[in-house]
Amino acid sequence: MDFRFTDEQDMIAETVQNALSGICTSAHLRQLMAASETHDTARWDTLAALGVCGTLLREDAGGLGLDEVTMCRIAEHCGASLLPEPLVAHAGVALPLVADLARMEDVPELKEMVMQMAHGDGYAVVFHPQQLFAQGADSASLIVCANDEGVITYGPPDAFELTAQPTTDPLVTLWSCCPTRSALQITQSAGIDAALTRAAGRGALLCAAELLGVAQAAMDLSTAYAKERHQFGRPIGSNQAIKHMLADVQVQISFLRPVVYAAAALLSQDTAFARGQISHAWLRARSAADRATRIAVQVHGAMGYSWETDVHLFVKRSLVLGGSWGNLKDHMKQFEKRAKEADFL
Repeated sequence: MDFRFTDEQDMIAETVQNALSGICTSAHLRQLMAASETHDTARWDTLAALGVCGTLLREDAGGLGLDEVTMCRIAEHCGASLLPEPLVAHAGVALPLVADLARMEDVPELKEMVMQMAHGDGYAVVFHPQQLFAQGADSASLIVCANDEGVITYGPPDAFELTAQPTTDPLVTLWSCCPTRSALQITQSAGIDAALTRAAGRGALLCAAELLGVAQAAMDLSTAYAKERHQFGRPIGSNQAIKHMLADVQVQISFLRPVVYAAAALLSQDTAFARGQISHAWLRARSAADRATRIAVQVHGAMGYSWETDVHLFVKRSLVLGGSWGNLKDHMKQFEKRAKEADFL
C-alpha cells in the first residue's frame, strides 16, 4: 500500500495554502476583531472559487468527488491560518450530510441547494448530538438539526430559535438551536442514522486535522520567535530548556500527523476499528494542540500573555476545537473498544 499523498492532493493543499497566505494573515484577522466581525465575504468568495466547498461531493452533485484525505489536507491549512469562516464544517460535514439527505429523501429543493452551496453560494451548518453548538448559524443558508432520537429538522435560520453561546475565540461565533414549527422534518430511518454517523466521524476527523494545523503553526511561530529574540547577547533558542520544549512538541506533532491521515483513509470503511482510529486522532490532536499552544505562550515569555502577539489566538482556537465533536470520555471509550477488538489490549 502506498501511503504517500497523490500529486492531486499535494496540488490542492498547496493551492489552498497559497490562497490563505494572502487572504488570511494576522493583519486580516485583527481587522475582523477590531470590527467585531467573524466573516469576510471576499475571503469566502476567493476560497469558494477554488472549488473546495464541494470537495467531498460527487461530481453529479456539483462537487469534486475527492476523499477525506484531501479534505484533511485542506482542514489542516485552515487550522494553521486560523480561518474564521466555517469552510471546514461546511465542506467537510454539513454539505455531504445535506447531499445524503437530499438523495435519500429525494427532495428537489435540497438537491438544488446542494448544487448552489457546492459553488460557495451560501453555506450549511449542522447541529448534532455530538456537536450541540454550530459556528455561524445565524448567517447560514441552511441549518440541519439532529436530536438524540435521530429526528432531523432543517430549514433557514428563521426556522430555528438560535441562541448565541460564549466562546473564548473572538474569531468564532457559536450558536445553539431549537427548531420551531416552521422547520421541516425528516423521518428517522436506517439510512438517516448511517448518514448521521458518517457526519459525526467526519466532524471528529476534521476537527483533529484543524488541531494539527493549529499545533504546527503555533510551533512555527514559537521557533521563529526563539531564533529572533535575544537575551544576554544570544538567541533564547540557544538555551537547552527552550530547545527541548520545542523539540518535544514537534516530535508529538510529527507522530500525530500519520494518525490523522490513517484515520482519514479508514473513514469510508465505517467499522468499529475505523471509528476507533478517528477517536485516536481526535484524542492525540487535542493533546498535541493543547501542549503546543501552552509551550508557545511559555517560549514567548511575558509577551505570550499580551494581546499584541498572535499566540493567544492559537490558544483560543485550540480550546474551541478541543471541545468540538465529542468529549474526552466518549472518544476514550471508542478508542478502547477499537484497541480491544484489534487485540491491542
